Amino acid sequence: MKGTFGPATGQAMLEYASPSPGTCLNGHAGVILTLVPGTGHDVARLTSTGDLIIGEYTAGALCVDTSTGIQFFTLTEQVTGGTGRFAEATGSITITGTSMRLFADAAGNFFGASSGTYEGTLILSKGENETGGRD
Repeated sequence: MKGTFGPATGQAMLEYASPSPGTCLNGHAGVILTLVPGTGHDVARLTSTGDLIIGEYTAGALCVDTSTGIQFFTLTEQVTGGTGRFAEATGSITITGTSMRLFADAAGNFFGASSGTYEGTLILSKGENETGGRD
């Protein structure tokens, strides 16, 4: 990722409910999945300092284009803290983008690549408010 605080890496874990038919943002037929409340978590690690930003996804939806495999997603995340400068951080972030599954195991776990935009505000413990995004 790259953003207001510099380059970072991130990892997210989410669980979605059973799919239902729908139309994806590109107009193609797909299946829509909604986030199971309480199951989505995210950690971003800043490359320059090693500081972490930790969050929990509170809402989200994913549409999988059945013809291309592209996944269109929207998520709402509440920042719940971190380490270093972000130890007591709070805030709300909206994430939109696309992803593609690269491989999956027999249990249904998968690894993929994502591209998107994070928009929101972080409120830091020292009152330093940061507005911006990360990609």
